[in-house]
Amino acid sequence: MSGNNGQRAIIFDFLGLLPVLILAFYVAFIPHLNYPYPIHADEWMHMAYSKALMQAGSISFADPFYGQGMVTNANSEASFHIFWGIFQQITNISWLTIFRYFPSIIFMITVLSVYVLTRREGFGWEAAFFTCLIPTSRGILGPAFLVPMATGLLFIPLCLFLAFNFKSWPCYLLLFLFTCLLLSMHPPTAVGVVIILIPYILLNLKGNFRHSLGITLALAIPFVATLPLTFKKLLPTAKLLLTQQLPTPWVNLPPLLQAYGYLPILLAFAGVVWLTMKGGKKNFGLVFGLLALLLMLILFFRFHYGLPNFYERGLTLMLLMLGIIAGAGLQWIRKIRLSAKFVAELGAFLSRNLGNMFCIFLIAIILAVSIPSRLNTSYYHMIDDEDYRAFVWIRDNIDSNYEVALVDPWKATAFTAITGKNVLRRLFLSKEPVDDMIYQFLGDGCQNTAFLIDNRISMIYNRLSCNNTDLVEARNNVYLLNPKTSPKIGLSNLLQNGGFEAISGNPPAHWYKWSRNCKPSFQYPEPGRMGGSCVGIEMLETEPFNPWPLAIWLQDIPVTAGESYSIEGWIRTENIIGQGGARIVPQWKGPGGTWIGQTQFMSYVPGTTGWTYYEGKVTAPQGATICTVCCALAGCSGKAWFDDIMFSDITGAKP
Repeated sequence: MSGNNGQRAIIFDFLGLLPVLILAFYVAFIPHLNYPYPIHADEWMHMAYSKALMQAGSISFADPFYGQGMVTNANSEASFHIFWGIFQQITNISWLTIFRYFPSIIFMITVLSVYVLTRREGFGWEAAFFTCLIPTSRGILGPAFLVPMATGLLFIPLCLFLAFNFKSWPCYLLLFLFTCLLLSMHPPTAVGVVIILIPYILLNLKGNFRHSLGITLALAIPFVATLPLTFKKLLPTAKLLLTQQLPTPWVNLPPLLQAYGYLPILLAFAGVVWLTMKGGKKNFGLVFGLLALLLMLILFFRFHYGLPNFYERGLTLMLLMLGIIAGAGLQWIRKIRLSAKFVAELGAFLSRNLGNMFCIFLIAIILAVSIPSRLNTSYYHMIDDEDYRAFVWIRDNIDSNYEVALVDPWKATAFTAITGKNVLRRLFLSKEPVDDMIYQFLGDGCQNTAFLIDNRISMIYNRLSCNNTDLVEARNNVYLLNPKTSPKIGLSNLLQNGGFEAISGNPPAHWYKWSRNCKPSFQYPEPGRMGGSCVGIEMLETEPFNPWPLAIWLQDIPVTAGESYSIEGWIRTENIIGQGGARIVPQWKGPGGTWIGQTQFMSYVPGTTGWTYYEGKVTAPQGATICTVCCALAGCSGKAWFDDIMFSDITGAKP
């Protein structure tokens, strides 16, 4: 009979758990109901990183977005990218399918792990139910997104299960492996596990010191092992902990608790009371683990001390613990029993099941509030169907000669994740002035070719029309830079950012200021000759200009002695008075920066002039290894502007 009762209990447990798992899948799938693409910018970023890692065959790979710099082995989420990269290659499941359906599958496993943790304590399905209510938002992320935090979430109840129920070396080994995995997947979650388990470790110091030591070593050794990689960050991190931080505008604690639900929070308070009344190290470990997390979060929310990243990600960990303890509160209500007098009046069945019926009533209210709330939660969408079709076409039809694309910065992260091509700029956390420059360029019809040249752009995706004869429309909204349509593009400009339009780097990128015997005003950005940007210099010196004042925008270029070069550019002047004026001049240097001389291919430009084109041919003198191209204002007062400067190797070119 006892065996049959045990089997019956297992069946009832499973039947009670099954709808909870279905609920978990549905809640995590709600943001994906009518949208087949990844939702959060982090998801697109992780897709791009996973693809780049697998293509490189190494955890060190070139930045897939900009192509500059490396994502090295210090990548703190490498395990996440490795797992999904290998999983996609083995299963050949499309990335869109993975990012749409697997958040729900992972959340089901998370809910199942909560059930495993709490089943022995008698509130397994209750805790699993409240875990389903963890919200997903743009700020804290959450279980509906395929991100490292959501994947790491399932290991927290597993770590607690091991620490609470086993006291042998295999348990400590698994706890060690889980901590290693979390550190290489999502370090804030690994720190969260430590914070939650510290009270339990302290509770076991008296009476079970060996168990406390085993858990401590299993958690601490992975952190110590990472010190060679993280040692340089320890002191700056410690300083941040002691410095007040600005609150994160996109994450606020009170609205988050409202989204989770006030009734589940009240049941969590009931759970705290119930677990405290029951006593025991496991129950106290859960209660004090939650309180430790709350203390960390309140310290940041109220006093702004701590790390913003741990605050943002710790909120979801807190909600997980809140859900587990709310399950204990619901179990307490289920155990309500009436006195004999009420039993006689209500009947045995009603009195015996009054707690269960009240629980069902509470669950119905919670679902009636939370499901519509989840359905009404708004999420941004980075791309639509038209964007996706265009990006796939670019991936399949545009070769590697067109590597850097100009795209709406908001869509650029998804563009790289789908096409594998670099972008000039992507909007990630907030809009910056450079993004406004790009939006203006796209809105003006992409007419400024110098902007494309200086930023090494070879392709544009623009839902607005581009009206530029240097561009060829390869497909609707897809434009390619055609070198044959512009003599200027046909020459190889050895200068970087010769048109002063580049938006990366310290503006103006690749150019430096230098002055002598004066206090000039170096000005950037100034209105360029074709509507873009240029540089300017203003000097207010007075005659007799002795010593000779000189102010320069300059850039160094490697050259070969004896080879011929073309130098050209545009100059505009205003009220220049004196023996000198504005001009472009190449200066030559040898090894170690030794001065050789300069070549004057043009005279000083005095007075007031409109945009005027100047060009010349120069030869690098013997011993020259560097040419310093100078946009100079010298021996005068007044103002000059310089734009579209070019320096090209013409050795062997046809006359």
